[in-house]
Amino acid sequence: DTTNGIKKWSWPFNKEKMHFFTIRRGLKLETLESVFNCMSGNHVYVIGGVLVGALEKWQEFYRLAWHCQKKVLRENIVDDDQGIFLMCYYYRPDMIKLNYLGKNKWFDLFRCKGKRTIRTFSHRMRILCLHK
Repeated sequence: DTTNGIKKWSWPFNKEKMHFFTIRRGLKLETLESVFNCMSGNHVYVIGGVLVGALEKWQEFYRLAWHCQKKVLRENIVDDDQGIFLMCYYYRPDMIKLNYLGKNKWFDLFRCKGKRTIRTFSHRMRILCLHK
C-alpha cells in the first residue's frame, strides 16, 4: 500500500530546506556537464512526485526551477522533473536536503517519513542498517 495506511502525514522536516527524496545513493554533481550526463543517461536519483518545503522555500525553489528550465530549453533539451531537480541541486545544494528512501523504493516515502510509529521506525532502521 503506497500510503502505508496513514490518514495524516506528519514528519518534522527542516523548514530551512526543500526536501527531495532519493532512491539511489552517491549523487555527485561536480559540473554542469555531469548534470546533463545524468539527464541524457536517464540516471534516476530523485523521485519526481513529491517535494516538501515551507511556503518561503517553495517561492525560492520556484525561481530556481524556472531558471533551470530556461537553461535546459536554451540547450534544446526538454527534461522531466527529475533532471530539473538534479540541476536545482547542482546550483543550490545548500537549499536542498536529499532524503534517502532505500534502493529503488519509489513508493516507500510514507513508510520512511510518516508519523513516528513502530512500523515507520523499523522501516527506517532497515534502511540505515542494511543500506537498502
